[in-house]
Amino acid sequence: METPKIFESEYRFACIVWEKEPVSVKELIALCNEQLEWKRTTTYTVLKRLCERGILTNEDGIVTSLYSKEEIQYSESRQFLDKTFEGSLPGFLAAFLKGKNISEINRILKDGVIYVKDHMDNVKEVELLDNLNEILIQENIIEVMEKVINALQYSSD
Repeated sequence: METPKIFESEYRFACIVWEKEPVSVKELIALCNEQLEWKRTTTYTVLKRLCERGILTNEDGIVTSLYSKEEIQYSESRQFLDKTFEGSLPGFLAAFLKGKNISEINRILKDGVIYVKDHMDNVKEVELLDNLNEILIQENIIEVMEKVINALQYSSD
């Protein structure tokens, strides 16, 4: 089953649900008013729309998600990558890192490795990232980029 598309305001709403779930509709209304400055009717409208599209569920006034934040983020980032960079991760990385100095690139890569490692389930992938992190410590950016691209190509096969 394909992960449904979620729009920006819906995503901000879903972030509140993911952070607090299971959450009552009453609490959700208060949180949306506080964090998004939404009226009760806006909250109900967005909740209804996300429930109709199978992203959230509202059972007896308790809201939970049917897709994790990570699933939505993955789907959205894949769509962006496919649409904007014709599916080319190296193309995206080149555009994203353009104009940044080596220490900025190194910091971004280190942060990325740590984030990805924290969200991985596969032991072999975690070991690969540990190896990449060691290379990052040595600040060998070219080798890191080659390994990242190879690893991502390997994991997408």
